[in-house]
Amino acid sequence: MRRFLALALVLLICVSLISCSEKPKGEGDTKGKEEPVTLTVGMTCLEGNFIPGLGEDHYDNPWVKTLLYEFYSLYVITDVGEIVLNETVVNNLNINTDGAGNKTYTFEIHPDLKWNNGEPIKAQDYVFALLWQASKEWEAVGAKSTAGQGLLGYSNYHGGEADHFAGVQLLDDYKFSLTIGADSTGFFETAFMTIYPLPMAAWSPEAKIDSSPDGARLISDNPQWSLGADAWHLTMRQQYSAMVSNGPFSIERFSDTETTLKANPHFKGDYLGRKPQVDYIVLHSIRTYQDVEACVRGEVDAMTGIDNGYTLEQVLDVEEVDVAYHSRNGFGGMYFHCDFGPVQHKEVRQALACLIDPQKLIRDHYDGCGQRVNGVYSLGHWLYLDNKAAIDALPEYKLDIANANSLLDQSPYRYEADGKTPFDASKATEDSGYFRHNAQGERLVINHVEMEDGGGLIAYKPIPSQLLANAPLAGIDWKLHELDFVTALEHMYDGPKLPKGERRYHSFPLSVNLSAVFDPYLQYHSDGPDNIVRISDPELDDITLKMRQLEPHQKEQFSAEWVKFQTRWNQVLPIAPLASNIYYDVFRREVKGFYTTPFTSWAHNVCGITKEEKAPRKADSPPTSFYRAPARFFFSSLPYHYWLTDHDF
Repeated sequence: MRRFLALALVLLICVSLISCSEKPKGEGDTKGKEEPVTLTVGMTCLEGNFIPGLGEDHYDNPWVKTLLYEFYSLYVITDVGEIVLNETVVNNLNINTDGAGNKTYTFEIHPDLKWNNGEPIKAQDYVFALLWQASKEWEAVGAKSTAGQGLLGYSNYHGGEADHFAGVQLLDDYKFSLTIGADSTGFFETAFMTIYPLPMAAWSPEAKIDSSPDGARLISDNPQWSLGADAWHLTMRQQYSAMVSNGPFSIERFSDTETTLKANPHFKGDYLGRKPQVDYIVLHSIRTYQDVEACVRGEVDAMTGIDNGYTLEQVLDVEEVDVAYHSRNGFGGMYFHCDFGPVQHKEVRQALACLIDPQKLIRDHYDGCGQRVNGVYSLGHWLYLDNKAAIDALPEYKLDIANANSLLDQSPYRYEADGKTPFDASKATEDSGYFRHNAQGERLVINHVEMEDGGGLIAYKPIPSQLLANAPLAGIDWKLHELDFVTALEHMYDGPKLPKGERRYHSFPLSVNLSAVFDPYLQYHSDGPDNIVRISDPELDDITLKMRQLEPHQKEQFSAEWVKFQTRWNQVLPIAPLASNIYYDVFRREVKGFYTTPFTSWAHNVCGITKEEKAPRKADSPPTSFYRAPARFFFSSLPYHYWLTDHDF
């Protein structure tokens, strides 16, 4: 009996071994499995506010929000700032205009879109996103959102005057419509359709959508339900935890030093149809001055948004890393109040621009990480790229004392103090006290504002560092005034509203941030609501009005008018453009496809990022050390603009 049992045991072992040997390679064998690919991105601070609208949009917040929510937007902004229909999401689109000029976009979305929990995304989730984010209740909990702006009835709904959002309709499970108000239609109207879904079942499980000819609204069968209560509860329970999302990645875990996201298996693809090619993304907190060093050592795979020229010089020769550049979507310049004093004359504005050396300014204040611009544009925008030759051929304002004097000789300020004798430029020196006057004997005085920094380091402010010395050479009595932040803003934005005699200042150093949407009517039409430079030029008025009246499909016509606008703007020069920052991303050479543009972050482009095995370091490559440049400058944020200091250079 014992021999029989022993024989049976031997046979059983043999069968087991044969079964194991016949199993296909990789199945049940951990050695055959591929290791997950992790992309680690370094950052100086982790906040963990991952709900759209909550928290400040800096540090980790915008990247994670993009990765979680923004990929199923109806329209998307491309790398070059074009606004295109997201065909991964939209199955069918109809557009109709009514007699009042309101334009209705009716969307039918694909039925195969899913949340990361596998549940289907439906039309109600897009409608919910608008009703939630545009509500006064969402704003009341401290959230910020522009969703719904431009749509019919937005102001009444957002202000709480109406419980229905008139421009929003839920039609069926996969169909809904959005109506743009007649006063908001135009070439960039599709920017109002960059709407992505939010998980109604997770955020407001007791709510439902009531849609009628009056618009859509949120209601509930529970008499105790309120949108305000749900909004408050969301900020408490989901702000720092895993959540229902739909993007290429989902939150895996979060701590004060690291955020981990995992690829979402239910993700359909970005607007190009691509899916993630890495399994995990880790946002890793590192110290500010060790950013590039951490990448070289392999602690992180990438760093982004670096603008320190000293660091750039060091990293260019490091074999472990690569660099990708992108220009800033904006520029720094000297803003004029074009309706006041001497700067109401374009020749005076042009002359002041000819008294600054942009290349010296970039070298001294941008750490070399800057680029000249000749107008109101981003060097990465499709409008500039399509018209690069024409724009690059525009007159470039640069240091030219003789030209500055020639321009001023064409202005009213072409005389000496008697208002009769022609001004003699050869007599003008830095300390001669010889200034230009008009026929009335009024001296050419420019009162320029800088913000107080408390240190008296005037020489380190970009504009004064040159104009204090150069302006007298053209007969300009250039005066520098340092004001506190609030007073400076008051004079910049509300100068014309000040009591008579209190308006004194002609020029201000500001930096403007642009966007993919370029509607110059707002800033440069005589009646533009944001015309802080007070320009009034009939030719600019005609061009800007025509631009905003074009349809989204009239791309060539808009592009042609854009060139006309930039040409005329360059002539009247309401702002002396100085330079635009250049930023760069640093990443390990085994990482491919990592880049940023003025309009998209690496997170928007994540489905194009791959990571190979680390290349072995060459045996003769010595360790790399870095000079850590100090953080020398500080700037204060302003709405749409911010005060121009050395940090912009």
